[in-house]
Amino acid sequence: MMWKALIISLFVLLEASFSAAESGGPAKDKLRLTIWIIPFEPPTEPIHLEENIPLKDQLSWFNRKQAASNLTVLNTTVDWMVDQLVVWNSEFNLPNWSLICGQEKTLKALGQFAKENNVDLRVRFLTWKTIISGLENELSSRPKRALGEINRVPDVVQIGSTWVPYFAEKKILLPAENPSGKLSWRKIDDVPVSLPFTIDVRLMFYWKKLPGSSKPFRDILKNPSGWQGIVDALSELVLDEDNPAPPMVMPVGLTFNLFHDFVPLVWASGVPFFVETIFGTRTNMSDQVSLRVPYLISQNATTIGENGLSYRIVSFPEMNHETAARHFMEGIDYVAIIQPAAFIARWRQNFMQYVSASPEAFWDCAGMTLLPATFKGGTDLMVVNGTREKRMAFRLARFLANDDEHSAVAAENGYLPAQNSDFGLGVLLDMLGGSSCKGAKNAIGLIRTAMKEGREYACTPEWPTRMESIEVLEAMQTLWRRIGEGDTELVREYAGKAEMMINSRIYWPVSLWLLVKKLWPAISLILALAFLGLYLHSRKITWRNRLLRIAVDSLRRRDYVLVSRAGAFVSDCQQVSERECGEFSEYLHDLRTRTLRLEENIRKDLEHFGNRRFPVSNLIHEAWENAASQHRISYPSGADDPKRPVIKDDLDHLKICRMPYVFVGILQDWFYNCMKNDLYMSDHIEIRLWHGKRKNHGLAIYSLCSGTSVHDQPLGPLPEKVFDLMCELSKAAYGRTPIIKEIEMPGENNTAQKCTVIYVRAPLIG
Repeated sequence: MMWKALIISLFVLLEASFSAAESGGPAKDKLRLTIWIIPFEPPTEPIHLEENIPLKDQLSWFNRKQAASNLTVLNTTVDWMVDQLVVWNSEFNLPNWSLICGQEKTLKALGQFAKENNVDLRVRFLTWKTIISGLENELSSRPKRALGEINRVPDVVQIGSTWVPYFAEKKILLPAENPSGKLSWRKIDDVPVSLPFTIDVRLMFYWKKLPGSSKPFRDILKNPSGWQGIVDALSELVLDEDNPAPPMVMPVGLTFNLFHDFVPLVWASGVPFFVETIFGTRTNMSDQVSLRVPYLISQNATTIGENGLSYRIVSFPEMNHETAARHFMEGIDYVAIIQPAAFIARWRQNFMQYVSASPEAFWDCAGMTLLPATFKGGTDLMVVNGTREKRMAFRLARFLANDDEHSAVAAENGYLPAQNSDFGLGVLLDMLGGSSCKGAKNAIGLIRTAMKEGREYACTPEWPTRMESIEVLEAMQTLWRRIGEGDTELVREYAGKAEMMINSRIYWPVSLWLLVKKLWPAISLILALAFLGLYLHSRKITWRNRLLRIAVDSLRRRDYVLVSRAGAFVSDCQQVSERECGEFSEYLHDLRTRTLRLEENIRKDLEHFGNRRFPVSNLIHEAWENAASQHRISYPSGADDPKRPVIKDDLDHLKICRMPYVFVGILQDWFYNCMKNDLYMSDHIEIRLWHGKRKNHGLAIYSLCSGTSVHDQPLGPLPEKVFDLMCELSKAAYGRTPIIKEIEMPGENNTAQKCTVIYVRAPLIG
């Protein structure tokens, strides 16, 4: 137990020395800056002694050490971040203690900046998955913080190069006012918005010989001719009976790499992933041409050997790239993997630590090759809009991008500094074995070629929140699963679904179409109600027009009746006695009263939109009396009034429910013309119920002929002008015109009697 006591004593002494260093010297007011940065250096492997020291003591020693350099690492001082330090997550959703400890050289460079500029620098290490959400959360909660609470919004943030347009559009980043001529700035609309920090390209890494085997594979993956050459080479390696190789791994865990791995396959098919149209940018990833390489990989993911057994050529495990890389470096499960260029440095360090310390041994086993098409990305440094120390924040960004020591740290770990003249490839070459090492020189040459041939994504603000949304990533993951299953029909189907998911977020016609589909029931209901409203409105307009015609026709009818009767009255009064003239005056007054009453009732029908009900028998009798009054004026010397019409079919219980007094006017014209026409027997008129076709019903008025032929009168007793007026009234009120026919009816002594019948449509109710 003596050694444990010595270790604890050592920590106590170190803490005391750091405390003395902190307390020595006068206190000065210092600027405070916060930077969020992605870890470059690999995690440290815990040694046996550290495993016996409590994490609290390790953190205390670490924090005091950084405080001596004016640094505060938020991951080891903020309570909720400290809780995550004991968690091991292979994707590093939140950096753990092992990863934080590994950033020794990065913290040393940042401490140098803090000392030289008399700045209290707070550093937070974080990963791709947490940058955007963490930054947006801090910005949204900034106005809500209590007075005096520490501002947690960073001043400088390391972001993905594809995210710059998003932060620029949201005005989260602060454009540079006086950009340095030595550094290269990323510009949007000629405005310098961020500093390119690192460059990332992807290559294929493969085992030329597994660590535990003495037999090397045939080096046929060195210069493949496109993806067809890669697939053929993998098939030969896997099916080699003497020295079979494991499959290539293409992990399909739910990470951003799902997208970055698929887009180069579309590029390798010979078409762009994004297409510009007049409506914006969209993807056509489900086209046959775009899926040429995904089809090739899917169809050849499994092959049949000569022994009839199936062998996996490409494996698609549902793990993230970090886990897949660890399995690959073990040299057991997988022969090849696609990774960023930085992987070569990590692979070499792992090999020399666990397999062999000989640089030559690594290059005997390790191989690299270019992909037919590769994605070129990287990271940028941006200054957050709203920082209180603009000048110092930009100075920090320039320091990180241009500092030789920090650039060397990035280059040693394969992260190529964008502002370096040779992108740090010289430093990486020395780390991989120097210019005298052929394998290292070949690796640097391949990385340099990949940087020249790599393609960047289209500059779109929607990238981080829409293209890399969880919904798009899940759709891409499902597509990769279908590729692994080997069914090309399913590959195309799910490529179409992924395409729809992407386009729905960046292409407004597709967004509109999906919105219409989603809201189609509501839209259908609205359209149905709209059409119903239009239909009802059109019917209302039609009905209003019909009412206007009825009003006009009733006025015409009144004028016709009164003017004609007044003329007859004036003519007759010159030939008759004073007594008879008085009787004529009474008759004319009676007719005028009845005509005005009929007009008044028609006006009331119009006021009630025709919705009035009267018994049929009452309306028939009123029409008959009006006709008789009209006949007395026309023929004052005629015989007595004719007999009332005979009502058949028990019509007394029926009522007319629409425009009843228009019906009275129609019957009055028929009755009157039967009375004055000698060809008809006005004393023998019958009225019956009429059932027509298509639910048409109304009344049929039968008028017997006096014996003389009526073939020359197709309208019966009606003059043509009167019939036209009757048709207009009936059409306006009931939508149908009357029908006149000549028929034969059985008479007395079984003899046939000719009669004329008029069928008048009217809405009847019981």
